[in-house]
Amino acid sequence: HPVTPGKPHSALIDPDCGPTCFAFTRQALPVLGKPADWRDSVRKWGAWVAFDTPGGKTPEILILASGSEVAVAFGAAQKLSAEGKLVRVVAVPSLQRLQRAIALGETTAGQVAAHLLPEGVHRYAIEAGNFMSWGGLVGRDDFLGINGFGECGPGDQVAEHFSMTVDGLVN
Repeated sequence: HPVTPGKPHSALIDPDCGPTCFAFTRQALPVLGKPADWRDSVRKWGAWVAFDTPGGKTPEILILASGSEVAVAFGAAQKLSAEGKLVRVVAVPSLQRLQRAIALGETTAGQVAAHLLPEGVHRYAIEAGNFMSWGGLVGRDDFLGINGFGECGPGDQVAEHFSMTVDGLVN
């Protein structure tokens, strides 16, 4: 998730969370606002709610995303919300931690469900990567990504080619 270079981010380097990496991009990504508890959520579950339904209502649609795709998911959620849909976007900076929290019961399933992944809500995932990592969380038909290797070109053109855009996700 976008972090401005030069700001003190020592709170992000937590020895209890394992290795830490600062990854920078040349992409023109929006800086998304984060709720006060986002760091605690990432430490516990590897994910945080980037966009939520009004009034904490149970969402109809759940979009999981990581990296720069969170901005695409956020844009799609805004568009779907304007159409009256109840949408939640969950940013997943650590898919491994989220899967481990669910599989090993580091938290109760009820806590994860209540905070991030409510039961019975249709899930989608978007990532400029392979479906394999997301298989336990979404079905293959509910994954928008690049299931190949070596695609080359300007980022916006590659994203458009694979429909990894706000409109592609909405559709």
